[in-house]
Amino acid sequence: MHRSDTTKWEYGVVESNVLEDLNDFGTFGWEFVAPVRHGKTYLVFKKSQLTFREQVTLDQRRRYFASRGIDIEESGGKQAS
Repeated sequence: MHRSDTTKWEYGVVESNVLEDLNDFGTFGWEFVAPVRHGKTYLVFKKSQLTFREQVTLDQRRRYFASRGIDIEESGGKQAS
């Protein structure tokens, strides 16, 4: 079995010119690539895609916390009310 060491990227584009958006996306692992102006301002972000093993582990973690009423995505690990 041959394993490739090349990183696969996922890209996202957001219509914005607000600096706060850079911080928000950075918190979730997105890296700012470039601003694009086409009538409006768009911010382009990228992040590495998860490997199959990483995705399975993340899905298991989400199910574990959800079963205990904790939303790790929205609350930063705080228990849902």
